[in-house]
Amino acid sequence: MENILIIGLGNPSEKYSQNRHNFGFMVLNQFTQNQNLKWNENKKFLSSIGELKIGERKIIFAKPQTFMNASGTATKKLVNFYKPKLILVIYDDLNLKLGQIRLRNGGESGGHNGIKDIIEKLGQDFWRLKLGIGPQPENLAAENFVLQNFDKDEEKELKIIINAANELVTEFIQEKQHEEKTITL
Repeated sequence: MENILIIGLGNPSEKYSQNRHNFGFMVLNQFTQNQNLKWNENKKFLSSIGELKIGERKIIFAKPQTFMNASGTATKKLVNFYKPKLILVIYDDLNLKLGQIRLRNGGESGGHNGIKDIIEKLGQDFWRLKLGIGPQPENLAAENFVLQNFDKDEEKELKIIINAANELVTEFIQEKQHEEKTITL
């Protein structure tokens, strides 16, 4: 059986649930809801976990509960146990405008502390699904901007963005070959 690990990044706790920084959680929540998948808290992996079998593939969905900046700790535990053939990490990206989605393999952190921690623990060889949340206002520090909720105008776009991201997750799971792509909605 081939394992695929799909990780959505965010911060645990209801107070962060609608923050820009929780975009990865939002996408996974919608994807797994569409699959009628139930989440289970797993203290061993410091994550909420859901599993799905598709043919000869086991898809493990995870939402680290370590807070964003320590995402690598949970990710390393998951990777060491499941030994996935492929890893996809879904997260918010300040460097992309809201409505831009980029699928790519490898690279640097782009200043994202959750990705920086994963790279420190695992290296750069994993796929990323970046969800644009920019542009960041000039008068607001990045750490404050990412912890804000989406505003009313942005909320109208979220459903379209999340659906497009979920289409890319579906393609990622089903494809034998993966290619990098950028979508602008």
